[in-house]
Amino acid sequence: MVDQIAILIPTKGRQHRLERVVANALESTPAASVYLLMEPDEAFDVPGATTLTQDDGLGGYAQAINYGYRSTKEPLLFAGADDLNFWDGWATECRILLEKPDVAVVGTNDLGNSDVQRGEHATHYLVRRSYLDKPGGVYGEPRTFLSEAYDHGFTDREFTRTAILRGVFAPCLTANVEHMHPAWAKAPMDATYDRGYKSDDADRELYHERMAAVEEALS
Repeated sequence: MVDQIAILIPTKGRQHRLERVVANALESTPAASVYLLMEPDEAFDVPGATTLTQDDGLGGYAQAINYGYRSTKEPLLFAGADDLNFWDGWATECRILLEKPDVAVVGTNDLGNSDVQRGEHATHYLVRRSYLDKPGGVYGEPRTFLSEAYDHGFTDREFTRTAILRGVFAPCLTANVEHMHPAWAKAPMDATYDRGYKSDDADRELYHERMAAVEEALS
């Protein structure tokens, strides 16, 4: 039996995108359930998906992904976004690598980021729940997916680098989950992208501070 996948999609201010991304995720991904992480004042039902929210809000991307992890049961989780294009076969390619006993995190190919293309990073990934339960996606914090220390960016950098240092990361460049982002002229700028860019410098500085300690502990 194929392990079920929980596709987690935090979303804010992009209601117009959701029907398409949900349909695309389900059509391209066998044995998947899609969970939309929404703020209470924006929450609504999208065909084929389950909406998750909290009365006091979900906060940023990492907080939403962590809430999605804690609110679901599937043995595999995918940290997604509302600006992705899932290509057919991506999950099958990832599952092949997850059959290896030492692999817990498989990075997909976003068809944009140069570090991703070199197999040195991933912006989106398929992950074993057991890895998040223990030791946890954040170093020293069992039952975590992403660090909530950042305003927006570099959660993927910390998560991926930590998995690399632990020896449990594998890139899968044949698993295409395309990031339809303005950085690669695949989407127009909007308020959500703008917020991310504004916090980029502070998040980068914090990443280097946090990872210095993780590198020392795991090297």
